[in-house]
Amino acid sequence: MKLKPETAEIYRRYAALFAEARSDLKVGQALKPKGWCVTSGIYPNEVEPQGAGIQVFRTGWFNENGNGVHFETWMKKSYHESGSLPFVLHVETGKARAGFGQKDFQKLFLERAGADLQQHGYSLNERYAMEPVKCCREFTPDSFVSVVTKEFRLLSRFGKTVDTIIEELTKAQ
Repeated sequence: MKLKPETAEIYRRYAALFAEARSDLKVGQALKPKGWCVTSGIYPNEVEPQGAGIQVFRTGWFNENGNGVHFETWMKKSYHESGSLPFVLHVETGKARAGFGQKDFQKLFLERAGADLQQHGYSLNERYAMEPVKCCREFTPDSFVSVVTKEFRLLSRFGKTVDTIIEELTKAQ
């Protein structure tokens, strides 16, 4: 199905806003502790965009190609129309590349961080190992960048938990 030009333009506008959020997150050590990586852009490509998004992760999370462990949000037409943006932890890597399975990671992450994340409005998903936690945050065109940066600042507090789980699981193999 061919994408309408106005939809492609929506994705391009949000890609620019995600780039602004990426810049804000990299300035002044917005993410604690140090060592965070932030990528954003249009996917799968500029010619036929299907959405725009941003990922936040740390070195060692097997996310070199964008398909490891990362915090993420993305824009699709339905999110634009609803004014609500998803924020998730994605665990897209597996035993072949990382040495541990999604379910092993998910179990430990939910045990250690689930209750804290629930207090911040996140739902826990024990049945979907690739996306163990998720919440949606409302935004307006004026608040979009601040909503994204605020949420990733919150999620960065769980970076050490992810680091520890990855370290434990890779040592256990």
